[in-house]
Amino acid sequence: MTKAEMRVQIAKDVIKQIAAKKYKATQGSYVANGEFYRQFDSMHKLYDEEAQVKVPKTRCDVCAIGACFLATVDRFDKLKVGDLPGCWNPEYGRGGQVQYLNKWFSPDQLTLMEVAFEKGEVPPTAYKGSDDRLDDAVAYGCQYKTANQRLVAIMRNVIRNKGTFKP
Repeated sequence: MTKAEMRVQIAKDVIKQIAAKKYKATQGSYVANGEFYRQFDSMHKLYDEEAQVKVPKTRCDVCAIGACFLATVDRFDKLKVGDLPGCWNPEYGRGGQVQYLNKWFSPDQLTLMEVAFEKGEVPPTAYKGSDDRLDDAVAYGCQYKTANQRLVAIMRNVIRNKGTFKP
C-alpha cells in the first residue's frame, strides 16, 4: 500500500469512527478521554507494549490531527508506547502526534487540515506553504456548521483527492 493509499484508508477510518460515535470532533482538543489520560499515569510501565491496545475503546473528543493519530495507531500500529512518549502526554499536545503522523502526512498537509478544522485558530508553526493556502483552508472549514461535519468533510476531501487535502 502506498502512503497516499494509507492516507485514504486513515480518512475512511476516521469517518467510520465518527459515524460509530467513537470520535466526537471537538475544536481545541487533540485527544480528550478520561480513560486515556488515566492510562497516561502508568504508560512508563508499558514502554514495550504495542500502543494499539492502549487506544481508548470509549468515545474520544478529537481534532483533525487527534482523529488521524488514533485511526493510524489503530490501523497501522507498529508503535510501541515508549517510541513516542509525547503522544500520550496531554501536556505535549500535538507534538508527538504530528511526529508520528509525518510517516504518512507532510507537515503542511497536517497543518492545512488542522487549520481547516479549527477554522484558523491554530498557529501554523511548521507550515512552509503560501498564506493563500492557509486562507483557503480557513474558508473551507468555515463552510461547515459543526465540528463533526467539518472533520468528515476534510476526510472526504482527502479520499476524493487520493490522499491529499486540497482546500
